[in-house]
Amino acid sequence: MISSNLSTRNKTSWAVMKSSVYALIIRNLQQRFTMNASNKRIFDLLGIFLEPGVHVLVWTMIRVFRNQEIYNNLSLATFILLGTIPWLFTYNIFNSCSIIIAENRGLFFFRQIKPLDPVFALLITELGIMGLVFCSTLLVFSLLGIGWQIQDPLRWLTAVALYVLFIAGLGLFIAVSAFFIKYVKKTVKTFMRIMYLFSGIFFSAQMLPEQYKIYFALNPMFQFITISRECFSNSALEYNTFGDVFYLFKCATISMTLGLGMYTVFRNKLMIEIMEH
Repeated sequence: MISSNLSTRNKTSWAVMKSSVYALIIRNLQQRFTMNASNKRIFDLLGIFLEPGVHVLVWTMIRVFRNQEIYNNLSLATFILLGTIPWLFTYNIFNSCSIIIAENRGLFFFRQIKPLDPVFALLITELGIMGLVFCSTLLVFSLLGIGWQIQDPLRWLTAVALYVLFIAGLGLFIAVSAFFIKYVKKTVKTFMRIMYLFSGIFFSAQMLPEQYKIYFALNPMFQFITISRECFSNSALEYNTFGDVFYLFKCATISMTLGLGMYTVFRNKLMIEIMEH
């Protein structure tokens, strides 16, 4: 009887969480895509699809003028796109997580909604949007005659799943810590701007001197970008030479443990702070 009651309670809690996350996803999509008379909203909507293209265009022009090779047997546009999308996804998640609990404070007065829910809703929303932008950009590449082909979809999808879990754990950690420590938001923004230069967005692992590769290999974003390029590469010689899926698995495990642990430890204090202010 006791186990039956616990099972029913767990199912009910899970159903409530799914409903809350689903409702928050719909709200997020409405905020991002619902058009109104505001020019800012229109420009924000256009920016979602144009921003990756701007990165691709700028770095492609720089490389063409400098006549640099990329060593991955990829078209230059595809090479840059595979670096830009992960960084934009990561930047959007971390930047939003640094204010997400404070911004949704009013929602937590409803007992069904927990501080965990907006973080997961944000993650799913951004993943869907970035997936749409990525596929749309590849479609434009095809229409423009820019060649691309994925050689190992299973390895790439595994890397995507692990990287998303890694970002989810860190995002949750940032969300909780930023609620209590105000300067976390500025720190996250500064850190992500620095990471733009050190995550392989506009250079490949093969371009790095051997003595520096070991340091770049510690960066999960660099690993994911490298794996993506290897999976899209047509060259068997360049395939699977640097990216490490198992390393992403370890990073995802540590990140989720850290994020969920942080949330579990401070959950009660979090709710007390929310209710008192």
